[in-house]
Amino acid sequence: MRFGLNSEYRELKSVLLYKPGREIHQHPDLAAIQHLRPIDHSRISAEFDEIIKTFNGLEIQTLLIDPTPLSEDRQYLYNMMYCRDLLFMTPLGAIISNMA
Repeated sequence: MRFGLNSEYRELKSVLLYKPGREIHQHPDLAAIQHLRPIDHSRISAEFDEIIKTFNGLEIQTLLIDPTPLSEDRQYLYNMMYCRDLLFMTPLGAIISNMA
């Protein structure tokens, strides 16, 4: 499957999302995951369901990132919901951000 874009303002046809799983609930060290307060998993899950429902209602293809952990260090999962901040696409490919 091919991903990419060359515009920040044209019609959205498909979107890639990461819906956080239960692993983000009640982390013991919020500063370590760059959050100011605990993450309410049930609330954020409901918000993501509404986002997905809205995209689908607008006939925007919604693709979900596979939540299977990439490694034993699962810290990255806490900020995967901010995919737009992690990378952006150009006509020549992705530019990966160096977060924090």
